[in-house]
Amino acid sequence: MGVLVNSCNRTDSQVLELAAWNVHGLGTKIDDSQFVNRLMDFHICFLIETWTQSNFSIAGKYVFCKHATKNDKKRNNGRYSGGIAILIDEKIKHGVKIMKTCNYGIWI
Repeated sequence: MGVLVNSCNRTDSQVLELAAWNVHGLGTKIDDSQFVNRLMDFHICFLIETWTQSNFSIAGKYVFCKHATKNDKKRNNGRYSGGIAILIDEKIKHGVKIMKTCNYGIWI
C-alpha cells in the first residue's frame, strides 16, 4: 500500500488538501479502518487502479466511481484493470462538479 503524506497539518479553512493514491486494487482495503481514517485527512482523494466493478461508500464522503474494465492480457491474469474513485468531503461536495468522464479519466 502507498503512503499519503499530509505535510501541511493546517487548520486554515482556505486550504484544500488533495491526495492521489494508486491503491493497486481496492479489495478489502476499504474495510481497513487505518486506510479509511487516512482518507479522511483529505478534502478530495483520487484512488487510482481500484480494479473494482462495484460501488462503495464511506461515511462523510461523496464517492464517485469509474469502474475498471476487464483486461484480457495474460500479464494481468484476466483480472480487471484500471478504475478510479474520487472521494469528496461531504462539506465541500456542493462546490465540486464532475465535468466529464471517459474510459480512463474523470474531470472535476
